[in-house]
Amino acid sequence: MFKNVSDILGKITPKQRIVALLMVLFTIISVIKGPQLIKSLRKVPTEYLELVDNQNKKILLLSADVMKLNEDVVIQSQECTSKRIKREREISNIVDELISIAQVVSLKPTIVLKTTDTIHTKTTDTIHHREAQQSVGNNDAHELLLGLENLRVNLSNK
Repeated sequence: MFKNVSDILGKITPKQRIVALLMVLFTIISVIKGPQLIKSLRKVPTEYLELVDNQNKKILLLSADVMKLNEDVVIQSQECTSKRIKREREISNIVDELISIAQVVSLKPTIVLKTTDTIHTKTTDTIHHREAQQSVGNNDAHELLLGLENLRVNLSNK
């Protein structure tokens, strides 16, 4: 058997011998150092478990925060809605009061408003009176009543 190996080695050139020796050396080094290299590059499963546990804890905390924020949004929305409804009722009550006042005014006869201005002058000791009259008739109260009714209808439709 060694006779055949020596014949084979005799036929190989020195360059080919060097290349073959380098290949054998690389293979031996790969077999010896390969597992250590792979082990050093690969994380241990316990490290992954710790990482996954930490991420799960973060997910749970963030989920709790999201749930609390959702509750806050719902509560604020309910408060806002109740405030709006309360304000709309107040406005509706005011409009109802104005309608009742306008109905009472529309039943009264025409009202005459008088304004008097008195001017005193020291130089001549005279008094000047100026009077202005303005009448508010039933037409104005009727228009006011129509406007208030229209406002009440618009409020109730929303």
